[in-house]
Amino acid sequence: MEAPPSPTAGAAGPRRTHSLAPDDADSRRPAKLSDLSDLVTVGGRLPGYRSRRPCLFERSAATWWDPRFDSDILEGQYRATTLPRIKRRLQMGLTFSLLAALVWCVYVGTARERLLLALLCLLAVLPLLAALAVTETARLERHLVAVSAVAAAALCLLSLLPAAARLPGLPGGAAVTELQLFAWAAVTVTLVYTMVPLPLYGAVVTSVLYSVTLEALTAAAETEAGVAARLLVRTGLHICLHLIGLRTLVLAQVHMRSTFTTVGQTLLTQRQLELEKQLKEKMIYSVLPRSLADWAQDEMTDPAAVSRSAGHGGADLTLPRPAAAGPEICFRPFNMQPMDQVSILFADIVGFTRMSSNKSAEQLVGLLNDLFGRFDELCTRHGCEKISTLGDCYYCVSGCPEPRADHAICCVQMGLAMIAAIKQFDRDNGEDVNMRVGVHTGRVLCGLVGTQRFKFDVWSNDVSMANKMESSGRPGAVHISEKTLHYLRGQYTVTPGEPVADLQTYFIVRRKTLVSQRSEPTSPNDAGPVPIVPLSQKCCSLPCVIEATDTPARVEPLNELSSLDPHTTRAPRPRPGRPDRDAKGRRQSAAARLHFTTVAGSGNLRPLPEERAASDGEEDDLVDDGVDAAQFRLLGVSMSSFNSRKDSGIRSRRSSIQAQIAALNGMKSGDLLTHRMSGYYTSSQSSLMDASNLDMMQRVLDEADALDQQEPEHLLAQQLMQRKLSDLQLVRCVQQMSNKSNYFINPPINRLTLFYKNADFERQYRLQHARRHHAAANALSLPKYNTLVDAVVATIVFVVLAVAVAATLRPAAGWFAVTALLAAWLALVQGVMWWRLAAGVSRDEREPFARAYCWLTGWYPFHVIGGSLAALPAVVVFAGWSCAAWSGDCERAEYYFLAMLVALVHFCNFTQLNCWLKSALAAVAALAMALLVGFSACRCGDDQRLLPTADLSAAMAALVALVAILNREFEISYRLGFCVNMIAARDKAEVQRLKQQADGLLHNIIPEHVADVLKTKAKYSENHRDVGVLFASIINFNDLYDETYHGGKEYLRVLNEIIGDMDDLLHKYTSVEKIKTIGSTYMAASGLNPSLRRDTARPDQHLFELMEFAMDLQKAVAAFNVSLFEFALELRIGYNIGDVTSGVIGTTKLYFDIWGDTVNIASRMDSTGEPGRIQTTQRCALLLAPRFDFERRGEVFVKGKDHMVTYYLKGPRVGGGSAVS
Repeated sequence: MEAPPSPTAGAAGPRRTHSLAPDDADSRRPAKLSDLSDLVTVGGRLPGYRSRRPCLFERSAATWWDPRFDSDILEGQYRATTLPRIKRRLQMGLTFSLLAALVWCVYVGTARERLLLALLCLLAVLPLLAALAVTETARLERHLVAVSAVAAAALCLLSLLPAAARLPGLPGGAAVTELQLFAWAAVTVTLVYTMVPLPLYGAVVTSVLYSVTLEALTAAAETEAGVAARLLVRTGLHICLHLIGLRTLVLAQVHMRSTFTTVGQTLLTQRQLELEKQLKEKMIYSVLPRSLADWAQDEMTDPAAVSRSAGHGGADLTLPRPAAAGPEICFRPFNMQPMDQVSILFADIVGFTRMSSNKSAEQLVGLLNDLFGRFDELCTRHGCEKISTLGDCYYCVSGCPEPRADHAICCVQMGLAMIAAIKQFDRDNGEDVNMRVGVHTGRVLCGLVGTQRFKFDVWSNDVSMANKMESSGRPGAVHISEKTLHYLRGQYTVTPGEPVADLQTYFIVRRKTLVSQRSEPTSPNDAGPVPIVPLSQKCCSLPCVIEATDTPARVEPLNELSSLDPHTTRAPRPRPGRPDRDAKGRRQSAAARLHFTTVAGSGNLRPLPEERAASDGEEDDLVDDGVDAAQFRLLGVSMSSFNSRKDSGIRSRRSSIQAQIAALNGMKSGDLLTHRMSGYYTSSQSSLMDASNLDMMQRVLDEADALDQQEPEHLLAQQLMQRKLSDLQLVRCVQQMSNKSNYFINPPINRLTLFYKNADFERQYRLQHARRHHAAANALSLPKYNTLVDAVVATIVFVVLAVAVAATLRPAAGWFAVTALLAAWLALVQGVMWWRLAAGVSRDEREPFARAYCWLTGWYPFHVIGGSLAALPAVVVFAGWSCAAWSGDCERAEYYFLAMLVALVHFCNFTQLNCWLKSALAAVAALAMALLVGFSACRCGDDQRLLPTADLSAAMAALVALVAILNREFEISYRLGFCVNMIAARDKAEVQRLKQQADGLLHNIIPEHVADVLKTKAKYSENHRDVGVLFASIINFNDLYDETYHGGKEYLRVLNEIIGDMDDLLHKYTSVEKIKTIGSTYMAASGLNPSLRRDTARPDQHLFELMEFAMDLQKAVAAFNVSLFEFALELRIGYNIGDVTSGVIGTTKLYFDIWGDTVNIASRMDSTGEPGRIQTTQRCALLLAPRFDFERRGEVFVKGKDHMVTYYLKGPRVGGGSAVS
């Protein structure tokens, strides 16, 4: 069933951005640690800053001449992480260079250029071999730039030495041609830019100096006229080579660094996902038993509902009714299990009314929370399962839902401990209250009923009997039934009580024997004699070890007796001291200060509590009980402003409410925060204690101190610290990657085909490889910028080659026509790209441009268009082929081939194209040119010399091989970037789903507006005026209930259906809150959400809604009776208006409830009413008279109020309108 969006779910509104403006309200808002996501993902700029000009990559520094991260922490880890891949790329480049150098030396040797050969071997080949050898050692990391410089210099000398040998007056160089030198220039420039890991400025300076030197030597060796014109053409060709190389280097850096950031984000997200799972499981398992919690998650998690709820902050986690396939009735999912041999404990606070008469709302809820919190701890300690609290009544069970043999002993021990705890409570708070406890053993049905505010509960006649045992008991004693006594195996001294429902009862006096192990229960017939104490003897619920003075002291088992001592129920924990800040022991002080964290606030430093390793080894818990409040300040923030999420780059927000979940995890409100921080905001103690991190952390903390003392832009100081600490955590996650899981060493792709090993990734890659236009940062790594840069480079290369061909060959008119068509095609594609970049593309595929763009960026159309653009320079060169053009001059033919070599290098362009396509196009172009030259009858010069077929073929073969290597290498990088983005998006979606699921389950326990208050407070209690309270009882359900038929389970299925139908009405009435169900009684209230009351036109609007809700309850029951044969359920409703107190109580199980005289009278309106009628007080009738008609019933006796005048609802007033729009 689909629920409408909650009106309060979007209360948080859009995310607010930070500003340093002093008059900006946001500058006064405390920053939150969740804002780390923005600091990591928007290029290091302040959150909210969005430049239209793209940065190089996320978190890039302003040094465009040397691409690097804006954080030394990230930069250092990036270099360490990518070193294996950079090393592999350098080794490939050196290996290729050595093979080419070997061929070159063989050629020079065959030409008998011995001096040149010796110089090449000494100054070029040996340094290359030495550099290759160093790459296999551990010294490479420290000397990477030096090794790269040596390799680049050796590469340059492979062509500069032969060029210098051609100078007049120098021996050798006669066999070296311009074509060979330019081929070496193309290889050298490309390798220096792409395979030699020099800094960007180093690669540019080296390559430019190399090109200038080579051309100067070439020009100096020229003896013919026209040197200037030829030099100009060669300069244009060199510019093309540099442009292609520079584009490849920049985009490779962009993709590698973006991939590194995304890998870190992904690892953080995965770690966060694990913490989220643990946190959610802790929360759910502390509210529901594990078996029921697992079932509820499977049944209630509707992926569509989670998706719908993403916009309003909470998942619709209700139990949907399956659609009926026919006339048969389809019931909701239902989990109700019969359990035998279960002991049920009911406990009531004697004197609660007197205690609450002079207490404010906050005081009352605080006292209840304190007392019930103690009971919760005892419940966990004594092996009991808390069921619920009903006003001042507390009840729990043992042996359910997990059976245990000592269930009766557990409940009796629990009851004794509760009596001891309330006496301690009286001493602590100066009160005079006591406990009346009743225990009965029998059979129960346990499970969940309803779809909203559901809780684990038990039903049976034995549960009612346990309630009677409590009500017939006496203060300060545990009242047990005969059945319970049989399971105690004579371990307790008892005194007889009055029979209840024809069942003999007893009061526990003391424990008769103390055993270290609990005995197995036996049947009643096997029970031994029961020691009976005369009524005249003193009856005390305290154990004999406390009461008797003549009993020798002995050490008792903790689980048996520790809770019975009133002095041990709230033992204080030691307070840790402040970390040492003296100059002495600076290193130890730095280690201690690693517990600092950055949270939003006013400007001080405060350490987190000491970390301790969890005994189960699964996670680190942090103890902060007793830590002084002054210690919890870092850059001036309150601990309450700390929230849980996100992940240097991972978009994660607050997953659940601190105080509640802290209680659900068995921690105090601050423990959870430190628990989550140790997970993924700051590194754990064991990880940051590494010597490699201590100095870094000390510098970070010193900078924070300095920034804090200056107090200029307060928020900026906080954000700098937040970012650095978040960077450290990301770095630690990356460091923990094993070689096997390191994406940079073992990318998840097939080594042969380069397809993803995951077929779904390959499918998504083909769908989205050219359509990902949005990211956390407007970075150059986005495909829209990649393609545009590639197209601009292709345009420049196309123009330069066209001019070079036109200037050297003087081609015919046909060439100009072909070139014009190619230029028009290039201009059309560029125009579409610029239009898309300037105007954007709508995601509505019904629009023509969006539909056309979507088709053009498909896998095959994109490759056809991209392949044509990559091949344009080669096509324009091929179009200029003409034997007549160089029949009189061989220089023209040589420059034509130089242009062809540049066109082959251009096939490195367009990263997004498949590497096999580009390499195949390059190979086809080279093969076609080789065949064209080899089989043509063209001659050049006056002597009709043959064209340099061998030199050209060798040069083209070398370039095609280099292009193939580069294409493969950079497609791996591009695919790796896409892959980690896919993984990050998937993990982010999973984290968001778990967050919504956890929040939805939490809001099913506590109203969302209450949870919002608890974000900044550890407790919640509030007074409300003019609240509507409703009790609706199915009065004949107990008469219909029969345990002889399937143990009563099917009757509870019917109850689950009708309660579920009532819960469904809550989606219609946004002001109505379900409080709980008590058996077959439904309790609801309205006007508890102050923000909703303020937003409505009339403050009393919710009162009318609650009355309409009551009328709809009657209709729902009537419709249910029609749909389900042989049932005639009767509904009786009581309604009252007045002041109430709402609050959240409990530690291990949180419950939201309301108290006050208004609640009591509403309950009396129900219990004194008539079936099928809605009874209200006189004041209610007057307040609701504008829209509803009432009839006077008369005076009715109400317990505690004597006689009251009550009214019955007749129906809505004609013309009164509806309370629900």
